[in-house]
Amino acid sequence: MEPRQEFEPVAAAARVDGPRIDPPFIDLGRALELLAAAVEQCGERLVFVAGRHQSCLYASDGGPQCLVGRCLSLAGVDEDDLDALGGHGVRELYDRGGLPVRLTLGALVVFDAAQRGQDRGYAWGEALEYAVGVAERFLDLIRARSCESAPEAGWVLRVEPLPAKIAQVANAAAAHETSRRRRP
Repeated sequence: MEPRQEFEPVAAAARVDGPRIDPPFIDLGRALELLAAAVEQCGERLVFVAGRHQSCLYASDGGPQCLVGRCLSLAGVDEDDLDALGGHGVRELYDRGGLPVRLTLGALVVFDAAQRGQDRGYAWGEALEYAVGVAERFLDLIRARSCESAPEAGWVLRVEPLPAKIAQVANAAAAHETSRRRRP
């Protein structure tokens, strides 16, 4: 078993010649938007293959490489911060405070699903579809929990806009798949 590597918490607010700059905040809906933008930018058929001894490569050769690395780049994370993530999975980085962004649990679930799909050899369009399905199941769990205990627990959960975003991303993914099947 490998020794547990310690991370420098990159998620802490950065300073650039003066005022404090908070790291980007990504929720479930924004994570889906970033995934859809990355797939649109690089192509739904792109299959990422990491190096021999690592499953993940967020950045290399001056730019983002994997699907989650591309999403983080689109969210404003610079290449030095992406490179510092090494070959660690997004869940591990989140757990250890090593991400240069702030993620909600929903965003983590979505990025983790996309990363796992990519690591299984899915093309980016398929990884996006897989992540959309995971997001839908995640929201079903939240809705079931909020319906059971929200009033008694004293908290309010608003998830109405997210299913629309999921539907929009899912419809776009389905439209791409349909147009791809029609091509000779």
